[in-house]
Amino acid sequence: MRRRISTWHVALTSAVSCSLRCEDDTWKKTIPDMWLYFFSSYSSLEHKFVEISTPVGKRGRRKGRERRATLYGWSTGWKVLAEFSRIASKNLDQNFFEALDEYAPRFFQLFSVKTGTVGEKLKELMHHMDLMTADVTARRTLVLKGLPLLLGDNSGEFYKTCFETTKEVVLANLTVGVLTILLEDGSSTMELQPTSTAVVVEGSIVIDNIKDFPRAVCLLFGLIYALHLQYPKPMENSLKFIQMVMLGLGNTRLPPKLQTLKNKLLSK
Repeated sequence: MRRRISTWHVALTSAVSCSLRCEDDTWKKTIPDMWLYFFSSYSSLEHKFVEISTPVGKRGRRKGRERRATLYGWSTGWKVLAEFSRIASKNLDQNFFEALDEYAPRFFQLFSVKTGTVGEKLKELMHHMDLMTADVTARRTLVLKGLPLLLGDNSGEFYKTCFETTKEVVLANLTVGVLTILLEDGSSTMELQPTSTAVVVEGSIVIDNIKDFPRAVCLLFGLIYALHLQYPKPMENSLKFIQMVMLGLGNTRLPPKLQTLKNKLLSK
């Protein structure tokens, strides 16, 4: 059986050879690129490792083993970011948050004038943010939780909150999503300041101890995109909007619902 360490060896050797080709002290300037190359090389090689070393058995069992093997090892955010960069040639960490911050003021305007049941839910979200210090994390959280409401998605099937004592029950019923764990004695506004945030795929936590909700959404989007997974139906519109409008990836022809929201965001 092929040893996993061999993939690290090949990727690390490639990264080091890049630095050795630099003259004088110029290698110091290339360190970030060198390590990104290393991480990207490892991500690519691991996919090959999974495909080659998976034992041949019944098709259903083999597919399950392949999927678990592919997910294994994605428990650190840098790997998601590196694989996304390799596939999309974009800096997900930078582009995702820059887009959120750019569109946030216009989103807040749209939230405040929305009427009906959706408008009431948006106003409740904004009220929660007003009760907190409106820092950049709270503003980004508001955009990410308000976007599905505008697009008619069911974020309740994707964004889950629970207490530590009920975590296992929630995980058993969550296929893909972001899990926010709250203090046992916390109020509803504590959702913006969780004790723990995690990315869940196939009912299992694959990335844990994420520092805040927006970063968890960023990493989950990157993971879904990097592994070529289908967007979950309850959040399909929102994730497509993030991909096609906020990050400028894929088909430029938007579905009508996404095009309408984009036009509203760009209008003065």
